[in-house]
Amino acid sequence: MYRNIIVILCLLFLSSGYTYSQDTNADQFWVDVGFGYIGNNDIDVDGYSFRFSYMHDLGLFSIRWLTGKMENSFLIPNAINLFPEHNFQEYSLLYGKALRTRISYASVSAGIGYFKLNKPIGYDKAEKVSSLIIPLNLQLFLVPTSVFAIGLDFNFNLNKVKSYYAAFLCLQIGLLR
Repeated sequence: MYRNIIVILCLLFLSSGYTYSQDTNADQFWVDVGFGYIGNNDIDVDGYSFRFSYMHDLGLFSIRWLTGKMENSFLIPNAINLFPEHNFQEYSLLYGKALRTRISYASVSAGIGYFKLNKPIGYDKAEKVSSLIIPLNLQLFLVPTSVFAIGLDFNFNLNKVKSYYAAFLCLQIGLLR
């Protein structure tokens, strides 16, 4: 229910053409690095987020890579893991709109991507799943300096195989103002 509402709000924001006057017209670019959680009913992994973003006026272009890994050592704690690992990878190209003030930044993006999942089944087998996806992204950041920011990155995706969500605590480094 909540996921559908967030998806609709994101799509409305992207299609509205909402504008906001920025402090500068200079192009801005940065790199995000984040740590957090990727999950749904089948996926439950600690994950990392890496992103390169470029903003011109209010248009935001991003390349994103999400990765996560969970070892299945729950049956034999503190022992060598003999079971397949639960691996997750996502690669995405995103376009969105951004609102930036001198101390904050918010954006909504959507795009196209690809994900693959290696999900353990039983003791010695793994199900390999992959699909094209439509990633949706919401970012909220505090920008205390012109080169550093800290914030939250929320990711959702739509696909026909295994939709999932992710949340990350991120650091942004780059030309932010």
